[in-house]
Amino acid sequence: MPKEIWIALIAFLGVLSSAVVSFLISRNIVNTELKKLRYEMKKTYASKLLEARLNVYPTLYFLLSSFLKETRYRSIHKTTIETLLAQIDEWDSKNAILLGENSGRICYIFRENLWQLLDCTNEKLKQKLESPQFIEELRTEAQKLELAIKSDIGIYGVDFVGGEFSTSMTSEHKRVLDDLQNK
Repeated sequence: MPKEIWIALIAFLGVLSSAVVSFLISRNIVNTELKKLRYEMKKTYASKLLEARLNVYPTLYFLLSSFLKETRYRSIHKTTIETLLAQIDEWDSKNAILLGENSGRICYIFRENLWQLLDCTNEKLKQKLESPQFIEELRTEAQKLELAIKSDIGIYGVDFVGGEFSTSMTSEHKRVLDDLQNK
């Protein structure tokens, strides 16, 4: 082969390899920038979602906490259940879009249980509301919802360990979670 062809071939291969390396480097930079953008989008989304939840979750938590205190120290009546259900239904209509998957499911189940309770005959309802075992089951359902909304907003202690976030829960939270898993 003539010398000029070899020179042209070497120059062509140099340009080709330079173009391939440039392409690979550019692709790597673009992928890195896309990852950064996705991370920032997720971070912004999570921040805004948490902010929105922090604005509305305390109302639901207040309703549940008041109900739990009332059922712990006094007997409850049909009007107590009706009022609670009406308040939670109103809250749900305005704010359910902010509930996480787990908290949304638990909220629905709790509301459905209250509806079923109110569908009972007056005699059966009175028997249930006078049963300590039934009241404890109802309280457990309310505690599950409390725990779920706390989980949504990260109320547990949050530690940064080994580059990863971890949460710590109280023994009460662990008990309710164990109850959830065993059912």
